[in-house]
Amino acid sequence: METIRFKDLDITINSGELIGIIGPIGSGKTNILNKLSGIKKNTDILIDNKLLKQFTLDYKRKNIVCVSNNNIFNTPTPLSELRYYLYKIGMEIKEIDYRIKEFKDFFKLDNILKSDFEDMSLEDRNYIKILSLLIIKPSIFCIDDLLTYLNRDKKTNILNYIKANEITLLNITSDMEELFLYDKILVMNKGYKYDFDLSKNILKNEKLFKDLGLNMPFIYDLNIMLKEYGLINELHIVHKELIDLLWK
Repeated sequence: METIRFKDLDITINSGELIGIIGPIGSGKTNILNKLSGIKKNTDILIDNKLLKQFTLDYKRKNIVCVSNNNIFNTPTPLSELRYYLYKIGMEIKEIDYRIKEFKDFFKLDNILKSDFEDMSLEDRNYIKILSLLIIKPSIFCIDDLLTYLNRDKKTNILNYIKANEITLLNITSDMEELFLYDKILVMNKGYKYDFDLSKNILKNEKLFKDLGLNMPFIYDLNIMLKEYGLINELHIVHKELIDLLWK
């Protein structure tokens, strides 16, 4: 896959890009994922210039995955949940075992996989929920506001795996601090694209956040205060840049 185009939003997402999706409640964020997953019919999404509805069901199952925030599992244990979708796409046992081992090593899952869901924290349940579908290695991976509930290490592990495997990510988030993690940000309002740009450009647009009633990320507010006290001369939206500057 090279590109995803949403004709109604007039945006094109390139393969391997990490996209954060934000907007007020009811702005149409989840509707994007519902169209991609097939929950809602659509005639405006193209993958490599071919309408999504023209692809086979088998292709969609293996290449387009959307993780919803419903806390529902198909099996009683984390290990069986990791296997579940690999079985569903027809993967052979030997390949499933290899993929499971790969995931256990990469995400350090030994302790989590020894638990039952009913004994796990909400954070770990959400972690397995995401991993159970990421393990398919789809071309397009969509998450509906679940990364928000993970700690920094788990979040970083997921994004590093996605980058390493050149997976295109569309992530709806209500956590403005996450926005620094993405290549681009899609801002939705009233069912339409409000803006779509590089993260650094969106994050410097204070008016956009105020107009939509969204909180600015903490680091932006910190920048403003530091400028007012004359400690910095320009905005630094990357945490490391700001820290390095302050420690000079």
